[in-house]
Parts: sequence; C-alpha cells; structure tokens
Amino acid sequence: VIKHKRCMRWMIDTCKERSTSFGNCAWLRKTVRVECLGEGKDKEEACEYLEELGVDVDDDARGEEEDVHEGRPVMSIGESMRTQMCWGKADLIGHDKCMRWMTSTCTERSSGRGICKQFRALVKGECLGLGKHPEHKKEACKYAAAMGMTVDTEDE
Repeated sequence: VIKHKRCMRWMIDTCKERSTSFGNCAWLRKTVRVECLGEGKDKEEACEYLEELGVDVDDDARGEEEDVHEGRPVMSIGESMRTQMCWGKADLIGHDKCMRWMTSTCTERSSGRGICKQFRALVKGECLGLGKHPEHKKEACKYAAAMGMTVDTEDE
C-alpha cells in the first residue's frame, strides 16, 4: 500500500479530515507504523506518512485503537467495499448472500457512511410490506429478527 502514492495521499487526507467516518484509519496507522519500524525499502516513505498522520513511531497505542462511529467499530476498507457493492443490488432483499453478509456485518460494525442505517430501514420497510418487493416480506422479517429489530406486523 505504501508504494501507491495516490492511494496513500487519499487515505491520509481522508483520515486527517474525518477519521471516524472512513473505513479503517486505525488499520492505516498501524500498517504504516509497521512499515516505518521495519527494514524494507519503503521504510523512509512510511515514516514520512506516519508523521503526516500525526503518529509518534514510538507510541504503540495510537495505531492500535479502532475507529468508532455511532458506538460501533467502523468496518475495514474491504468490508466497507463489499457492503457498498451489496447495497447497490437492485433486489437486495432477494440476494441471500448479500443479505446474510449485510445482516451480520451491520449488526457488529458501522459502515461509517450510513449504509447500515439505510439497510435496517429497508429491511424494516420490506418486513412491514411497504417495500418494492412484497414477495420477500417473510425473508425481510427473518433478517430483521436476526438483527434484533422489533417490527410490529399484523398477522392475517
């Protein structure tokens, strides 16, 4: 990651601006710190990035904390990308693999971008029969229950 200057610049700038609402800035700080302390050819660049991030190379604690958003740890960059990919599905409720992923991940972590909040609202709406896919009402209610949501539905 150190070799990709444009990516590093974007990640550092983003973490400096809003460290708790982006992917995993703690991961970035830790990764750069490890490179700076190592013997690799990217050591010098890593140390410069570390200084930009405001992390003392001798301070173990700063690179170890997790970013938190709305009381939950923020997803890693990979988790965030997968969450965004699933969120973009036209019939998300009908996509079992994404629904299992989103239900599990959004219960434990925050996207830092409001996707999990929107996801919970979508699941609740579909469970109440207010969504675009009434054929998935039963599945939506199952996922709502798995996330610990209470949805008052009238049994017919």
